[in-house]
Amino acid sequence: MISSLNLAAVNAETVPTRLDALWQAIQRQLEDEKARIFQEISHYPPPIPACDVQFNALLEERVAVLKELGQVKMIRKQRLSAGEQIALLDELTRSARFLGDDLVKQARRVVMAPAS
Repeated sequence: MISSLNLAAVNAETVPTRLDALWQAIQRQLEDEKARIFQEISHYPPPIPACDVQFNALLEERVAVLKELGQVKMIRKQRLSAGEQIALLDELTRSARFLGDDLVKQARRVVMAPAS
């Protein structure tokens, strides 16, 4: 049986590990989306400049995914407390355009979990 003191120590170790795994998954998904968008742009037929709505939308997606990816990379480089990471995770999941539903649900569970 784990005592409450040991349980607190286990929780203190697992929260950062869970957060790191979640940030890795988010970064991986954004990298995949970036690759998909870049691939689609590179195989797009030559557009008429400023007249091709779909191509322009792809260019906007490229900028947006690079911005989100840059945010995640910057967050992962910083030494943030679990609370700070959870706050940033909450902000990201509310605004991110390129995270899949499953990953957002997983992140929301971490954000909504009671503090240990």
